[in-house]
This record gives sequence, C-alpha cells and structure tokens, in this order.
Amino acid sequence: MDTSVLQRVRARYGLPAKFVLFIGSLEPRKNIKGLLRAYSCLPEKMQKEFPMVIAGGRGWLNSDIPGLVSELGIKDRVHFAGFINDEDLSAVYSMASLFVYPSLYEGFGLPILEAMACGTPVVTSKTSSMPEVAGDAAALIDPSDADELAFSMRQLLESDAKRAELVIKGFERAKMFSWEKCARETLAVYRRVAGLNA
Repeated sequence: MDTSVLQRVRARYGLPAKFVLFIGSLEPRKNIKGLLRAYSCLPEKMQKEFPMVIAGGRGWLNSDIPGLVSELGIKDRVHFAGFINDEDLSAVYSMASLFVYPSLYEGFGLPILEAMACGTPVVTSKTSSMPEVAGDAAALIDPSDADELAFSMRQLLESDAKRAELVIKGFERAKMFSWEKCARETLAVYRRVAGLNA
C-alpha cells in the first residue's frame, strides 16, 4: 500500500507506529472488557511498544469501559480511534502488528478475514463461527480466559517468525472466502438444483 496513504490514515486516526488492533462495535458480545484485562497482563515494556487501538462504532452497554481502562492502569496505552471509514479500513489493518478479535459470539466474523487479507496476524476466539472462518490461520483462544488471551498475544508479539507464519496462512485462508469463489459455488448449486450439471 502507498506510504503516503498510510501516513494520511495514521494521522487521521492518531495511530501509533506499532499497535495491537481491535475493530468492531463497542458492545458486550465483542468482549472488549476481556480484551482490556488481557492486554493489561502484558509486560509494561510490551504495552509501550505495542499500544492497544480500539476502533469501531459506539455500540451499547459500554459506558463503563473508560473506567475499566483507568482501573487497569493502561489509560496512556489504549487509544479509542472511533469509527473507521470503509475506505481507510485496509490501511488500518495493514499497519497493525496484531489483530485481536476475542468476540463471544459472531454469525460470521468478517473482520478476521479482512485482517488476514491485509497481511495482519490474527488472534480470535475458538467459539461460534470463528474457528470455521479462521481455520489454522489464526491463534485461537477461549475468550472467557484473559490469561490465555494475554499469553497468545504475548507469544505473537515476541516472535516475528510466528507472526510471519500466520500472515502467510492468513493470505491463503482469505483467498478461500473470495466473493468470486462464493459466486461460482452458488452458481454451481443453482445449476445442480436445476439439473443443468450432471
């Protein structure tokens, strides 16, 4: 991606040089509180090197999140970027060192694939639809276990090699869900149902 585009997007949302990213609406099922608790367990040096960026619409039942950030002592290392415009999403994903999506429930989990397609390693939940979407191309965690999430984040942030491995797997995984492939497979089903393909 063009460096000038990245610079403009970085300035628009006040993004640090390196960061851990969450994108999603700020609502209970996204497990932002669990993410913040896990992030607060990372070594302080790692938090300073990789601040947390939480981006997304306001959602609901989230008024106590700023208080939790203060209580956990991570206020100066957590940045709320607000809603990200669609045209800026790929730049934001691609600048992140790690995308963390510890949702408790998702019908599909599109942000997982968006991050993978942008070359960002992913940590996500091993619940509901997320393992099916992520396959072996993400680190899968129990979203209710802050220690497990913290361990997984730390392991990846400490290892360029592990992150690079997930990036490669992520690119391949994202290709499996392309709209073109979806359209071809849907057309094949219609043809079978109509008796056009033996």
